[in-house]
Amino acid sequence: MAKKPRKPVQAATSDGASDHSTTDLDQIRREMSARQPGPNKRLVRLAAVGGTILLAVALLCVWSFYRYNLGRQSFRAIYQNADLENMRIFAPGDYKEIEELRKKAQAQNWLFHPGAVASLYGEAGRKVSAATAKVDNVKRNYEVLRKQFGKLKEEAKAQNLAQYAQSAWQRIEQIDRNTADPTAADFDPDAAIRDLHTAIQILEQQRNNFGVIKQYEAARQAYIKMAKDLNPEEWKKVAPRIEATLRSSLGRAKAAAAAAQWKRAAMAYRDALSILEKGSSEIMSARKAARQAQTRLEAALAKADRRELAASAARAWAAIQKKQADFKAALKAYRYREAAKAAEDTVALLQKVQADIKEAKTRRTEVLKKLEDRYTMLAKQEELLLRNWKPEWTAAKDRYRQVQKLARGRDYVALLEAARNLLNELDALAQKLGGISGELGKAKTAFEKLYKKAVPELLIVNAPDLWDKVANRRAEALGAEKRANMREAVNAYNDAAAALGQALDTVDKLIATGKKLRAEIRRRQHEYRRGLNAFATRKRTLARRLIRTAGRAWEKRNYRSAVEMLRKVASLLPANRFEARTDGTVVDYGRGLLWVADGAGKGCMNGEKLDWYSARTRVNQLIFAGKRLWRLPTDDELQSLLDVDPKEFAKLFPNTRPDYYWTKTQMTDDTEHALCIHFGTRKTRLCRKNDRSFVRPVFAP
Repeated sequence: MAKKPRKPVQAATSDGASDHSTTDLDQIRREMSARQPGPNKRLVRLAAVGGTILLAVALLCVWSFYRYNLGRQSFRAIYQNADLENMRIFAPGDYKEIEELRKKAQAQNWLFHPGAVASLYGEAGRKVSAATAKVDNVKRNYEVLRKQFGKLKEEAKAQNLAQYAQSAWQRIEQIDRNTADPTAADFDPDAAIRDLHTAIQILEQQRNNFGVIKQYEAARQAYIKMAKDLNPEEWKKVAPRIEATLRSSLGRAKAAAAAAQWKRAAMAYRDALSILEKGSSEIMSARKAARQAQTRLEAALAKADRRELAASAARAWAAIQKKQADFKAALKAYRYREAAKAAEDTVALLQKVQADIKEAKTRRTEVLKKLEDRYTMLAKQEELLLRNWKPEWTAAKDRYRQVQKLARGRDYVALLEAARNLLNELDALAQKLGGISGELGKAKTAFEKLYKKAVPELLIVNAPDLWDKVANRRAEALGAEKRANMREAVNAYNDAAAALGQALDTVDKLIATGKKLRAEIRRRQHEYRRGLNAFATRKRTLARRLIRTAGRAWEKRNYRSAVEMLRKVASLLPANRFEARTDGTVVDYGRGLLWVADGAGKGCMNGEKLDWYSARTRVNQLIFAGKRLWRLPTDDELQSLLDVDPKEFAKLFPNTRPDYYWTKTQMTDDTEHALCIHFGTRKTRLCRKNDRSFVRPVFAP
């Protein structure tokens, strides 16, 4: 509160005045004391408030310390009584969380965060209690499983599981190593318990399958006993398919044993044993057949006179020795079937050679006499043979000298074979010699028959190249006949006849083509005469001149020249009734009219619809494509455009609207209407002249 300013007190001038002044001063002091509190009361109030706050802070600190200390002491009691080592082993995750909570609580300032520190200690204590229970359960479970596993493993070891199921036993050993030491750094209790369960299942399954394992071992031992003398190379050569089937069965047996599928493995070994028995029987049979064939071969060679064979049938004896070597090589390589066949072939060849030697000795004189007679007969016509079959006759003479050389030796088989082959060749030459005259006569007759039909003057003009070939080959044939070269004469006559026939066909084709062209030209001249006279006078004149020239050539039977000129005429005359021009018009050669092509172009009033009066006026005034005197078409002229094929019409008259087009045709008794034609529906009707329709101008010279 602001103090009021004191008023100055004047000094008393007399005693009465002094007493009165003292009294007033006391009164003023009493009033001032009543208005303002004293300073001692305020201090008391401030002290009371501060003491209350200090007491509350002290009590809060005491309470916080109490909560912190209570939580810490409770956690410490639980933590110290817990089996931390087992907890680290069997509950590593929980142990790690507890340690993290403990360190976090210790790091917190309990004075400023007593609640948070107490909560951390409380949570850590609860986790210690839960982890202790979990450790007891996991440890007990682990120890029970280890004990059960150890017992089953000992039983399996006694049953020799390591031998029967190597992969399964390796798995058991691996699990035993991984779960044996809980204090190992990488020990995982959950994984260890899972692995122990897996191992126990495997061992129990093996214990239940022990009877089947015995059957498997019995089948395996039976197979091993029978297969100990097996020769793999012999099996591959003699019975490759059975050997492949056997390997497949063994593979299935081993795979099933590795997977502890003993029943399937035993069955596979029994199948392999059956296949082995079958294959062994087949191999023994093939080996026996080869040995028997070897015995027969050795007996046949023992009876044969080898010197006589070498002298009388040298090539055959060499072939026999080669087959004998093939037999030995096949037998050594276990190819018993091939060896047996080689031995049988060798015996058969030996018997044949012996029979041939016997026959050659008997027929030697007869065959040589027959060969000499045939050769002497042909030698009398040696000149003819040399001219027509020189290579064949020369080769025959060489072989005859070889036969004479063989006749002086003792190789009877080679002599008989060579003499027979030469006789066949001489017989073929004799047949050719006898048949060449008839062949020449046929070729010459066929050519002369065609030659009589031919007209040389006609062929010279129309097929000069072919006629030159005919004349040349005919001259060559006549010259070959004079030289007695019959084969060359036959070939020349045949070539001349072929060329002559081709020349005659060429003339016939020219005549047929000329007749066809003349008929087509006459048709076009008749049908398109109006258009030609009106719009193609130069082409018409040139065509007429060429037609006259072609006619003169035709009269002279120069068909080739006539056809060439007629083709030129056909190219000058229009092939179709309508023809589009480059100036935007279309010529109608049939009617001799000229139409404006583009329905949206200038000639058709840019595709504008007009009444009949305007249409007639504007069309009559039209100058288009360098021409005047355009007009509206008559109904008959406009209707004729509808006869054109729609696709061709679209090309000739683009932008034609499917709508009505004006004609100039009017009714004699009706001056208000004119005919119009619809290019969509193709209908013709009377339209009012004041109506609006499209126009298609036409020019008629």
